[in-house]
Amino acid sequence: MGKTSVRVSRQPRILHVTTGDEIVAPETTPAPGQIRNSNVTLIAGLGRECGVDAITHFHAKDDMASLVRMVAEAKSETFDVILVSGGSGKGDYDFSAELFRRLGATIHFREVNVRPGKPLMVGRYRGTPMVGLPGRCRGRNSATSRP
Repeated sequence: MGKTSVRVSRQPRILHVTTGDEIVAPETTPAPGQIRNSNVTLIAGLGRECGVDAITHFHAKDDMASLVRMVAEAKSETFDVILVSGGSGKGDYDFSAELFRRLGATIHFREVNVRPGKPLMVGRYRGTPMVGLPGRCRGRNSATSRP
């Protein structure tokens, strides 16, 4: 064919942050008012299915200062995407919009007209695409009524 070079790229590196005081590790039996962190398993599986092996997972409690510190200290330039699971809605414990604001990230949009998943946020932090996903579907603004 006469080709002497091939265009290649490395696999994307993803920072995945799950949020919520009620979230426990997948192998842990949840106490009343807790749920297993199924998003960590879901995102890892979907990533593998798409050819992504480099996913770094962190979990943050419902504490804005520690969440901001965790994302800021993760060195965004070493990741191709920052994915925040949980917290993109409008309830009292939905911190994604405030996280984007405190980090100085640009928010491109904050909602899509799709259910479930309407509160989807997309933006950019230090040149890195950043996505805020809803946690679980519990009904409209139900995150404000924690057990």
